[in-house]
Formats: sequence, structure tokens, C-alpha cells
Amino acid sequence: MRFIDFINEASVRESNLASASRKVAQFIGRKIGSDFKEINGETYKNADGVFFGILYVSDNNDALRVNWDGNKFHSINYWDDYAGSANQPSKEIKTADIGPNDASFVQLLPEIIRAITTESETSDEIYESFIVEKAIKYEDNEWASPADFIKDVASDWTVDQIQSVLKQNGNTYNKKQIQAKVDQVLGVESEPEEPKKKGGKKVVVEPGKPEKVAPPECVKKANETLAKTKYSDPDVVFENLNEYTQMVATGYSPALLITGQGGIGKSYNVNQVLAKYGTKGEDYVIMKGKCTPIKMYKFLYTHYNQICVFDDCDSVFDSKDGINILKGVLDSGENREVSWDNANTVDTFGMTRQEIETTLATAVASGVKNPIPSYFEFNGAVIFISNLTYDDIYKKDRALPTRCLTIDINLKAEDVINRIKTCLPSIKIYKALAKNGENKDITDEAIKKEVFDFMVSDEYKQILGGMEKELNFRTYIKIYQLRHAGLEHWKRLAAAC
Repeated sequence: MRFIDFINEASVRESNLASASRKVAQFIGRKIGSDFKEINGETYKNADGVFFGILYVSDNNDALRVNWDGNKFHSINYWDDYAGSANQPSKEIKTADIGPNDASFVQLLPEIIRAITTESETSDEIYESFIVEKAIKYEDNEWASPADFIKDVASDWTVDQIQSVLKQNGNTYNKKQIQAKVDQVLGVESEPEEPKKKGGKKVVVEPGKPEKVAPPECVKKANETLAKTKYSDPDVVFENLNEYTQMVATGYSPALLITGQGGIGKSYNVNQVLAKYGTKGEDYVIMKGKCTPIKMYKFLYTHYNQICVFDDCDSVFDSKDGINILKGVLDSGENREVSWDNANTVDTFGMTRQEIETTLATAVASGVKNPIPSYFEFNGAVIFISNLTYDDIYKKDRALPTRCLTIDINLKAEDVINRIKTCLPSIKIYKALAKNGENKDITDEAIKKEVFDFMVSDEYKQILGGMEKELNFRTYIKIYQLRHAGLEHWKRLAAAC
């Protein structure tokens, strides 16, 4: 189907965002000489908000992503060096309210392609691009770079003269770029240029913004499998974790602090042991994720005689109140008193549990909504699971980790690799081509092995060139997608993952 035919079809729906994106990427790729391969749909967040885009990468190391805001076209991102800057596109191209489903979109394609192939026109970026170019020679003079050349001649030469010398030296910067550099040297502020129009429609080009990309759903499922998978090596560090958790579950210890790497099974092991000795909701309760100090305080008061598990609640370390609450309950002493005394709490200092309940009931009867006691005694147990290290917590408060049983789980790289290798055969990999649509299974056992072998090879380390990269499923699946797409230089592009 020709692009002109495609855009005259009915409006784009969620189910065919992939088809619309593919047509755009293929058309642009042919025009700029890049054979873009479809990698995956991804949800990303930048200063503008949260969007869904479908990413295409070529063996030229450039990349294109067609972005959507719900069912509505949002923008096109372009990377001229994807391996070197995957988390920040080179530029973003917007077309007002026109998307690929609009017939007039075809009129904008020349401007979109021009925006992709034209060097960025902001002064700072032009300055940097001049600096890295080769020396400039003219008559008996020589300059180390185009930037140095323009600094010397900016006040005396015309843009045409400067461009002529640059061309003689193999540089092809256009007059607009040269003028911007001259203005920068002379301290002249350039007037902002109106967005270009085509058929009365605007094409706006912006510098790419730093962004964060959410891992695909198959990464989450892979990590869950990893958490449930034991090492092929029976001598596992988790044996100590299980024994410590058992001490809390059976009442021999009232407090346990577990620190160390995330995504390796700490939570899973704790839940398995607690379930063996009790019932969730009755004997033990779990709070997971972001937690404010007051939320933790209320949770502890409500479950004052149960085992309270705080999983991945590291945000409480951001305040002194949170640390002080933890110091109160992560204490192996006989009396563990917890307090939250301010103008909004009901004074319950020194009261028994029954007296506190009576006082709070009286406060409710007098019109106080959700009264909070200023003091109570905690009689249960606490297990706090953190992705911080022992040293991280010790730096925040030296007394806190010394008050209870503590285990710091930091596995060697080869241990993590063995664990991933053990559960890899059961991992399924999917391509997401719509934000809320069905995913396409792209699992290939031969490719899975090929990618894993590559990631543990010296070749991968050489490609990274000293960059620190943790071997995890998020990285693995991103590299798998590059390989599965059929990119000849997928190994080189792995540096972006």
C-alpha cells in the first residue's frame, strides 16, 4: 500500500497504531537511507508527560520513534546516535493536530524529513559541532577548528565568505547554521523563528528531552520468575535469609532488617517462610511500595500485634520521622514504644491499648475524623525489606541497623548470572505494539541462548568500553529485541540497552 493511500483510510485506532507507525517509519527510512527495523512499543516519560511510542532502529545507529498520546498522534523522535544516547533523542518533531491518519499529513512529510536530516540549529549545539571538525586552512593561515576560524573572522567577513572557506575545507554547514554561530560569537540574540508551515500546517522541531522508559510487561514477568527460581548451585545465600525469617515467624526475634540488591528474590523468600508458619492477613500483613511516615505509623498501630512486613518502602528513610518510627519498632527490646506527637494527634501518652481505643472512640463521637493516637506500644514484629545496602542505611542513622537482626544480600555477578541462566528457559518475550493491546510472542529459544551467551562474553564487555552495566532481564530483553529485529549490528547497538 502506498503511503498516500494509507493516510486516506479511516482514523487510527488503538489496535492499529503499529500499522500507522510502521508506514511512517518505512517512508522516512527510505528517504533518509536508513532501513529501520521495528523493535518494540514502549511507554516513556519526559518533561511533557507520559506517552507511548513504537521504536525503530537501523544498522546506521540512528533510530526513530513514532509517539502517541492515547489514540492521537503526538510526535516523532529521532536519534542520530542511538547507542550513545538512548535516553535522550536528538530531536522531537511535532505537527500540531495532524497525525498519519490525516490526509494533509503527507504534505508535511518533506518538512519532517528535512527536520531529521538538517543539523540542529540551536547555538550551543552548532558550537559543539564546529569544535569537533578538522582544522581550517585559508591562504597562509590555519585554525584548529571551524569554531576558531569563525571567532576570528565573525566581525569582518560575510556569511557567504565564511561558507566558501568552510566548503573549501570539506565542511558543508548552511548559511543559517553559520549565522547562528556568528551571532553567538558577536553576542547577538537571534529572533526565534516561526515554525515552518506546509499547506497552512505547522511543523515544530524541538531538542530531544531526557526521558525514562518503562520496562515492558515481559520484563516484570521475567523478574517474577527470577524471584521464584533457586540457583543451580545448592549452596545459596538465601538459606540464611530463610532462617532469619523463620526466627521472626516463630516468635524468637521481633525485628529483621533485610538489605541488598533488588529483583533477586528477597520478598519471595520472606513470603514463602511466613506462609509456612502463618496466614496472611491474620498472622502477618504486608505493605509494599512508597510509604510516608504517617502511613507507616497508622499501619503499625492497626496491626500492633501482628508481623508487619514493609517491602520496598525505602521512602521512609527520607525523613527523620520515618527513621524514628523504624528505630522504635526495629528494636529487640521488650518495650517498643512508638509516638507521633503534634497538634493533630490525640494525646494517648502512657495509656494501655484499651484506654487508647476508648479515647479515640470518644474523639470520634465529638466530631474528630480519623483520630490518630500520639503514642502506643507495639507488640508485634517487623520485617523491613530494603533495596538499599547496609552501609546506605548505616549512613542515614547509625543506631537503626544495630537494633535488630540484619542480613545484607549482595550477590556476586556470577551468582546473578547463574540464577538468570537457570530460569531463562521458562521466560517468554513479547513485542508490545499497542499501549493496551495484545502483545506478540517473539520468543525464539536459539536467539535467547545467543543473546545470553553474548551478554556474558568478553565481546560485550569490550563494546561497553568500561561502562557499568548490570546484567538483568531489562537489559537482556532489550538486546534480544534488537537481535530479533534482524539488525546486522545488534551487538554494537547493545551499548544503548
